[in-house]
Amino acid sequence: MAENTATKSRNQAFLAQHERQRLAKLCNRAIDLRGKVAGECQAYQFGGKTHYLDDRAYLIAKQLLERFNGRYTFGVYESVLKALKTLSAKDESTIEKKVEFILSRSRYEVQLIPFSGQLQRKESRIIFATPVVLHVDDVLYHGATMDITSGAISVALKRVSTLEKGDKLLVSFPELSTHAELRLLVKIPYSVLVIEHDDLRTRLILLRDRDCNKEVMQQLELWCKQHNSPEYLDLDNELFNLACSYYQHLYCRTLTSPQFWLNPNDPQDPIKAFQLVPTSESTLDPFRKEKDVDLSLLPFTEIVTEQSDLLLQISSQGVYVARRDDASQMASLLDNHLLQESSHIFLLKIQKININTVDFEYEISKIAEDTPDYANNLERRLNDIGIIASVTNISSCCTMLEQSSSESVITIVPPWQGKTTIPSYFKHTISREKSRYLIRTSIQILANGTKFQATTVDVSSSGLALSLPRDIALTLGSRVAIDFVRWQQQTSNVKLTELSYFVRSCRFWNGETHIGLERDKVGTTFSVNQFFTATIKRNKAQLFKDNQDTIISQESEIFGSLLGQYLTTIPFYLGMDDDNKRILQAVISTHNTHDNTLWLAFQNLVTMMSELLNSPPDNTNDSIHFGIYCYQDNSGNWHIKTDHELSSTNEKSVFINRALTSEHHHFFHCRLCPVKYTWFAQETELNRQLLNLRNHSPHKVKQMKSIFLSFFAVGELTGITDIISANYTNK
Repeated sequence: MAENTATKSRNQAFLAQHERQRLAKLCNRAIDLRGKVAGECQAYQFGGKTHYLDDRAYLIAKQLLERFNGRYTFGVYESVLKALKTLSAKDESTIEKKVEFILSRSRYEVQLIPFSGQLQRKESRIIFATPVVLHVDDVLYHGATMDITSGAISVALKRVSTLEKGDKLLVSFPELSTHAELRLLVKIPYSVLVIEHDDLRTRLILLRDRDCNKEVMQQLELWCKQHNSPEYLDLDNELFNLACSYYQHLYCRTLTSPQFWLNPNDPQDPIKAFQLVPTSESTLDPFRKEKDVDLSLLPFTEIVTEQSDLLLQISSQGVYVARRDDASQMASLLDNHLLQESSHIFLLKIQKININTVDFEYEISKIAEDTPDYANNLERRLNDIGIIASVTNISSCCTMLEQSSSESVITIVPPWQGKTTIPSYFKHTISREKSRYLIRTSIQILANGTKFQATTVDVSSSGLALSLPRDIALTLGSRVAIDFVRWQQQTSNVKLTELSYFVRSCRFWNGETHIGLERDKVGTTFSVNQFFTATIKRNKAQLFKDNQDTIISQESEIFGSLLGQYLTTIPFYLGMDDDNKRILQAVISTHNTHDNTLWLAFQNLVTMMSELLNSPPDNTNDSIHFGIYCYQDNSGNWHIKTDHELSSTNEKSVFINRALTSEHHHFFHCRLCPVKYTWFAQETELNRQLLNLRNHSPHKVKQMKSIFLSFFAVGELTGITDIISANYTNK
């Protein structure tokens, strides 16, 4: 028995040695994969043979040759074929399916819209097919462009296996570079932004290196400018971009959370930008002292040093803060809130960001055309910003909660002593019929039955702006009377007193009311209207133009884009379907977005939300806040309740405890803001672009406008699952 075992072992050793010798012998067989693989095959020389390999096979063979000291053996030959067979089987089991994006409105398929999607580009995509050669070390890929912009290209080629997202490569345009004005389009550095495969082909989106030769950039921009006409444009992409822009503008216009852009390295002066749109002003009401907002109640020191989400309680007894990543602290803070009257709970969401100002060269350059100093200051501020902090009042969700048994000590917030700044607001489109000029002249304003002395900030031929050192509550659209004191002393030809003006903007901040007025030109005599026109025209050369419209619109583009890029909440849009029924039309897709079954379940809340919106008066500043609590049972069905349906602490506790036992459960703070029908008409640039594209795609343009005009509300979901759970898990 032992002799048989020894003989068997000797035989196995002999066969193994024979196999090693066979694999080490030089191979005289060529590898020809032409017609056998989806990728492009090129000729390669090694082992005295010509082989036809795709990119993946070549790299495998190259690695094996290095292992065998450059000798082309049977071991190399068989290992290449074996590796390709294994990888081919794996590819067949992981075929990717490409989903086409379509703008639609159906209650059975809620549309997901990416604010930061790669298709949403600032540059127009030009559909143009031209050969390209991709250089990756010593491997060449031949393909053709599907569309081109000055900053990126989309390329189709035979299936590749070795490229990955983020890879660097060089791109040559062999046909375009034969033209003298495009001679530099050879070996331009690009990186792989998106890569998609099907059975036979690969599609790449390549992003050009912005630091490459400026002449190359100019040649690409010139070519794109020459081909920027409807017959070359990707109309579906253009319409998609316009749609995304309008969704984003609506979101920014209906924000209820003030946005602070902070420099984490400057605790004394961290606020580099601050947006406060009209719909978010009421959020800061609990911070008001003598009608003015006291930002010293916000814990900017803790925000900058901790750089994590915080819960803030403001009540008549003090200001307290808890870290969001400490459930015991949150439970104690919520307990304290439940025991006090006139108490408010705020979620301070902190998001670390990294801004590349190169992405906003266009917007900064537009500002620099008129105000270069401001543009330089803006660029410096953008480079300093490292944190976005939003302030959301979630008090409506923190009612009827069970008391916890947490004994954590909550922290009292000392008043912040740093520098504050005047808030700006999102206004992407500003249409000024007349230019404004920085003119300071003495006036008297009669408002609410009281006359005030003031000095103008700027004046146009049809309006003016001023500031008053007190709180003057003026309704938009109301009338005030203006006396031009100094100008009336200089002329007796026209009457410049008791002129009627409409209030177009009014904001009280830091002890001053800032007012924008437009003259009632219809109710004013021709001679008065002519006086302002002639006076400004005569002195135009000596006047400095007020370029706030350019600054505000371009800053809105910059900060609106950044909000979309770093979105941590889930905006959604309520509209009408083709049958004129109210639906959840779209949800902005983020890393927080949930599967479609949850959004289909949310369709059942639309009627309730619509009724809530009809209750308050018709005012753009009105917003509605409430909690939404949901969980998925074992059958996959979603159960959803809102604060308006839960009538007692016991009822709310039963539902939340049931939700906490489920694997999939979510609690949200929901805010709703009504959308004015007139808002779409105010988007002058959007309407201009839709008009330009209407002749080339009339049906799609008509459908888009119909969808936009059907919006009646914008909502936003803020995840608070951990906050609400804190009181139920700390017992």
